[in-house]
Amino acid sequence: MNTTRDWEEPIRRLERLMRLRSFPVAFKLLEDKTALTEIPFIRRLKNKSTLCQLISLVRNFDWTIGADLDDF
Repeated sequence: MNTTRDWEEPIRRLERLMRLRSFPVAFKLLEDKTALTEIPFIRRLKNKSTLCQLISLVRNFDWTIGADLDDF
């Protein structure tokens, strides 16, 4: 049975080989904008932003950011 300790060393080795400057970022498309309110610790920006700006904020500050079409 694999535990998290079994994966720690291969993951660290892969990160060193890839030489990532930050952690990977993922995003999820939601069908309904009311689902954004159910996500814990989500931040909504007050100003309009571009997708690349949102990705940079997530990468640099490790935030969970929610946006809908009106935010772009």
